[in-house]
Amino acid sequence: MTDPAPPPLTTRPAPATATRHATPATDPPAPAAPTQPTVPPTTRPATLSTTRPAALATEPPAPPAAVPAAVPVTSPTPAPSAPPVATRPAAPTPDLPAPAATDPHADPEPDPTTARAPATDQPSAPSAPPAPTPPAPPTADPAALRRELGGFLRAHRERVAPADVGLPGTARRRTSGLRREEVAALSGVSVAWYTWLEQGRVDTSRQVLDAVARTLRLDAAAHRHALALAGFAAFETGPSAPVDHQPMLDGWTTPAALLDPALDLRAWNGPYAALWPDPARVPAARRNLLLLLATDPRHQRVLPDWEPLATDLYRHFRTRADREPPASRSHEVTALLRAERPELDAWWACRSVADFAPRAVTLTAPDGAVRPYEMTLLLTPEPRGGAVLVQTPVGGGPRAPGRT
Repeated sequence: MTDPAPPPLTTRPAPATATRHATPATDPPAPAAPTQPTVPPTTRPATLSTTRPAALATEPPAPPAAVPAAVPVTSPTPAPSAPPVATRPAAPTPDLPAPAATDPHADPEPDPTTARAPATDQPSAPSAPPAPTPPAPPTADPAALRRELGGFLRAHRERVAPADVGLPGTARRRTSGLRREEVAALSGVSVAWYTWLEQGRVDTSRQVLDAVARTLRLDAAAHRHALALAGFAAFETGPSAPVDHQPMLDGWTTPAALLDPALDLRAWNGPYAALWPDPARVPAARRNLLLLLATDPRHQRVLPDWEPLATDLYRHFRTRADREPPASRSHEVTALLRAERPELDAWWACRSVADFAPRAVTLTAPDGAVRPYEMTLLLTPEPRGGAVLVQTPVGGGPRAPGRT
């Protein structure tokens, strides 16, 4: 018995290889964005139309930035072209008339941008020249006047002894004269206020200044000078009409000379030029009586004891010099005195003022004769006027040389 033949092996057909067909041209897949999140497997996009992409069947459309729309292959949407640049139409150029033929011998046309108005037949009247402005009189600086007043009060405070005002003197006092607190207490003002007054930092009233003047024992001339520095007296700074005093000087038979406020010699008579060195031979810049007495040996030979007279003249000089502006002749004379006689700086720094009082002097004539004279200073009445220095022989003695 033969074995039955084995049943034929049933062969399992090989699974058909799944062939991946290309996506039809009419349904291209949407390109995935590089950062697009993975779409869940439950959602499938609907079949796209050939002309227009279909919306998703089950979900709302994704934002454009996350899910870009698919572009059909058959009719790609062209990229939008840039909008045309809007250009402003050029303004129409007006038709200008053709330039006319010009005559080479004719006058050129005036330029309308630079042409002037036509001149009228009537000539314009010439303008009158401006009237000259008179120069303003010199004025003193208020700050400088306050400083001068402070120095003036300080100088007189140092000259008053405590016993003069009823205060006991002590051996331990280091201040010459009165202390500031003593002057303030006697004048009825605070120490700080009086200190500021001496430093030139404040203005003051006339009542306070009168009280300080009484405390410092100021005489009438010094009191007037302090009031003038404080602004309570009119400054004689206005110009004055020139007055010819030469006939008056020539009428005197004794030496006489006209002095201005700075003690400059302005006029003199014959007897004066015969007794003193002739001022006409002295340069004008140095023709000052105070400067000549202090620096000129010829004047000192005429008046050997010249210092008391120079001191009195300088006190009278300061009654006006302190009120003059810095550019005045008085300040120039003071600078010359300081420069040429520095050893007398204590004189020039002194704040004392006084009206010149008549005084007796002994003068030596050029012939060697010694005669006593009385010197008198006569003030002239005009504003900012000077004074006439008259020298009269004492006891009806002989006249000065040059007159009989």
